[in-house]
Amino acid sequence: MAEEKKENLPDETESPNVEISQKDEKEGNSAEVSVEDKEESDFADVHPYVSEAKVEEKEPEITFLKEGEKSPEELQKELEEKEKAKLSTPAPTYTYENEYLEKMEESRKAFQVEYKKANRWKTPLTVLSIVLILVSWIVPTFIPAIADYSWAVGLSVCVLCIAAIGVYVYFSNKKSKVAMDRYFKDFFSAFNTYTFGGKVADLNADLDAKLDPEVFKASNLYHTVEKVTSRNFLTFTYKGKAVTYAETAAQMIEKKITKTVFIGNILVINNGYTGKDIAIYRKGNARALPPTNLKAFGEVFEDTSDMVIYGPKTTKSVLTKKVRDQLAKFQTNATFVDFSIAIRPGKTYFLLGYEDDLMVLPMQEAMNPKPYIEHKEDFDKLFDLIDILGETLK
Repeated sequence: MAEEKKENLPDETESPNVEISQKDEKEGNSAEVSVEDKEESDFADVHPYVSEAKVEEKEPEITFLKEGEKSPEELQKELEEKEKAKLSTPAPTYTYENEYLEKMEESRKAFQVEYKKANRWKTPLTVLSIVLILVSWIVPTFIPAIADYSWAVGLSVCVLCIAAIGVYVYFSNKKSKVAMDRYFKDFFSAFNTYTFGGKVADLNADLDAKLDPEVFKASNLYHTVEKVTSRNFLTFTYKGKAVTYAETAAQMIEKKITKTVFIGNILVINNGYTGKDIAIYRKGNARALPPTNLKAFGEVFEDTSDMVIYGPKTTKSVLTKKVRDQLAKFQTNATFVDFSIAIRPGKTYFLLGYEDDLMVLPMQEAMNPKPYIEHKEDFDKLFDLIDILGETLK
C-alpha cells in the first residue's frame, strides 16, 4: 500500500491509483518517569536501609530489529551513499527471463512514450510565453503611437499566454492520465498473473476498487490508524477459501502530523480458528515499521533474535514444528523488510512490509526485475504457510 519513498513523477492526483512509498522518518517513543525523593539515613553506610516496599517487575524489553541488522543511522548512511553512486554511474540494463516480467517492462516503456508525447510542448510553450510577455511589455514603450497603452498590450498578451498554457496543460494532463491508467492496468495485469497465476481461482481485479480501511484495522496490529490508501485491490479464492489482497499504506496522526505506520502488501484469508488472538512478528531492518499494537494480543509468548510472538499459552498448539519450519523460511532483506501475522477467530491477516524498490512503480528508469522475483518467492512461501496453518487453525 513513508523519510514516508521518491522521484519526479507525473501528476497522479486524478488517478484512481496511488503511489505507495516509504519516506517517513521513524520516531522513537518516550515516556516520562517521576521519582519520589526519599530521605536518606545518616547511618546508611553502617546499617543499609532495606525497603520493604514491593519492587515492581519490569516488563522484558522487546527489540523489533533483527539481530545483526545495521542501526538506523548506518542504514541511512548506506542508502545516501547508494543514491550518490547512482548519479555518477550509467543506468543499469536488465534481462527479463519471464514473459510477464517482460510485459511489465513493456508497459512502462509504452507509458513513457505516451507521457512524453502528451508533454513535449509544455516547456517550449512556457518559454515562448515568457518571451512574448516580456516583449509585449518592453517593445511598445519605444513606439510613440502606442507608448501610452503599453501596459494594456502587455496585460493582454500576458492573459492570452496564460490562457494558452492553461488549455495546453489541461489537455496534456488528460492524455497523461489516460496513459497512466493504461500503464497501471497493463502492469498489474502482468504482475498479478506472474505472482498468483496457477495458484488461485476466481481472480478479480478492479483498477478503481480500494481496500476497505476497516479490513486493515481489523487485523488489530496497528492502533489509531486514521487513513488507509491502497492500489491493486484483488479478491480471489485459494483452495476454496475467500482471500482479499492489496498493496497498502496506513497512516496515523500524531500531534497533528501524519505518520506512516505500514507500507507493503496485506493478504486476508478466512480460517476456522476459534481461540484467542495471536500475533507473530518476523523482525526486520531499521527501515521496517513494526506493529504498534502487539500488546493487545496479550503477553509475550516468545521473543527470539528474529521473531516475537504475543498470545495465550495455547499458542503452542498453533505454532507446531511444521509452522515454525515454514516461518523460518521467511528471511527479511533489503526489499522484504518485515512480516506480521495476526491470527483471529474467522480470519488470518498477513502483512508483508516492502521497500521502495517494490512499492514505487518504475517510471523513467528500466524496471529492475529482482524485487518482483523476490516478491513472488515470498508469496510462494506464504501460500505454503497458509496450507500448513490450515492444519492447525480448525
